[in-house]
Amino acid sequence: MIERDQFEKVLIDHVLAGVVLVDAETLKVEKINPAARAMLGLQEDQAIEDLCQKFFCSSNDGLCPLKDLGITVDNAECELQRADGRRIHVQKSVQRVKIQGKEKYVECFVDISSHKNIH
Repeated sequence: MIERDQFEKVLIDHVLAGVVLVDAETLKVEKINPAARAMLGLQEDQAIEDLCQKFFCSSNDGLCPLKDLGITVDNAECELQRADGRRIHVQKSVQRVKIQGKEKYVECFVDISSHKNIH
């Protein structure tokens, strides 16, 4: 039987949606799954320990929509900036969770750029 930790790692590593774990206090990226790295054109170690605004909230002038602006991000459309400077359209949700007593943000997103370009 597969252990819970193994199941969660397999699930996060193989889901087609981008998944990012951010420390709610420092706003630094702690984990980023392969789908998120691929959508954003990042190498495996890129983005870890960077402020989440660098890639995930780059249009908010350094403000965190959740922490600083009090905005709920649930099934919202927005743009993210790839490492090469191009922007992609995503459908995104962010949930605040507590892991081992520490507040985190779990950000999930799906690239919808191809849907946005069809008129």
